[in-house]
Amino acid sequence: MAAENGNNDEVIVDPKAIDAAAEQFQDWGDDLIKSLDGLTTGTLVPGTFPAANDLKTLVDERITTLTTNVTNLGNALLEISKGLHDIATDYRDTEDKNQGEAERIDPVIIRVNDKFDDPAPEPADG
Repeated sequence: MAAENGNNDEVIVDPKAIDAAAEQFQDWGDDLIKSLDGLTTGTLVPGTFPAANDLKTLVDERITTLTTNVTNLGNALLEISKGLHDIATDYRDTEDKNQGEAERIDPVIIRVNDKFDDPAPEPADG
């Protein structure tokens, strides 16, 4: 994504690579959240052994904990994805703005340079 170009003072940013990383985080987040499908829709029915109700309560609690944690992790990955997309968009917008500014300032710099290249006027005899 960001790599030095060899002279240690300039960083090259690749918004496409940042977007690609964002897509990967989005896929991971979506996959995690989708992996919960069916986990909470089923109902456990306790058996007839003595600790059956305790086991059912424990399993239900674990399912709730797992669902909460996986959902939170999936949402965190989706937030990372959004943040990376925002960074890439901001970089592209800034790059476009800088390009426009450079195009507007180039003629000014050329005119200034041309003026400095003009010979100085001769002093008047007085």
